[in-house]
Amino acid sequence: MPPDASVQGPDHVRDRSTSEVTTNDCRHFLGGWNGRSASTVCSIHSALSGLFKWLYLEGEVESNPMLRIPRPRRPRPDDVDVVIVTPGDVERMLRASEDWQELLCMSVLAYLGPRRDSELESQ
Repeated sequence: MPPDASVQGPDHVRDRSTSEVTTNDCRHFLGGWNGRSASTVCSIHSALSGLFKWLYLEGEVESNPMLRIPRPRRPRPDDVDVVIVTPGDVERMLRASEDWQELLCMSVLAYLGPRRDSELESQ
């Protein structure tokens, strides 16, 4: 979900074909995502870049306006703050489940959820 309405793009771009979108139009669109997490900004950049790469390969645009916009840096996993969930937290979340689908989803996430390499090595 975009942070504000300006992310949808300037009015002068909405009524144009994709072949008329410029690098500056893309920069403006991406700028609307400032303030979001680095991971979100990277994902939006990747999606837009992938779209214009596909349009270029399909011959729908003469050039890819995203080529001149460097991909933002995504923080290394070891540099991201981690919220530790204790076994007691997991039990409380499971008990708070309101139906079997929620219980099933929570159980799968608790059992198979992401773990850091250092956690796996210590187990």
